Amino acid sequence: MPVVPKVYFSYAWGDDETPGGKLRAEAADALYVYLKEKETRGEVEVVIDRERMSYKSSIRKFTEAYGHAEAIIIVIISEKYLQSEYCMGEVVQILSNKDYQERIFPVVLPDANLRDPVRLAKYQAYWVKRTRELSEAIEGVGELEYTLPLQIILQDIAEIKRIISKFTTEIRDLISVSPPDYRDWE
Repeated sequence: MPVVPKVYFSYAWGDDETPGGKLRAEAADALYVYLKEKETRGEVEVVIDRERMSYKSSIRKFTEAYGHAEAIIIVIISEKYLQSEYCMGEVVQILSNKDYQERIFPVVLPDANLRDPVRLAKYQAYWVKRTRELSEAIEGVGELEYTLPLQIILQDIAEIKRIISKFTTEIRDLISVSPPDYRDWE
């Protein structure tokens, strides 16, 4: 029996009342409805965090599946996505697989503005600034032995800094879809 591919969604959410949040939700919902139809025919398995995660679920454990070779990932890229520790943690997982270019299907929202190299540099600068702020806050604690969880977050951000430029420039170079052309990736 053939393996049914899993299709994951990677996008920033939680602010559906804002214009940017509405656009992200619209993109995710349009693709979700389309793929759920395929799921009923046994063609794919749709994996979206809002259905698979509940109170006290581990975000980190959920996103580890993004690195699996068989996972297909729809990446809805927005400014909020590129500045979210959780979303960029998903990107770190995605890029951990050598065949990730074959597995990602980007939807680039206008506010990400990936065509502007100055904006790409600002995303890199954002994570450099976050590193500096967290480093200073950790040093301010004074007793570093109590800051191990924060130091782990700092390491996660270091990984984001390492990959953000590569990720954004690679996506910039791809022909991707933007609203309302969500089905162009078929």
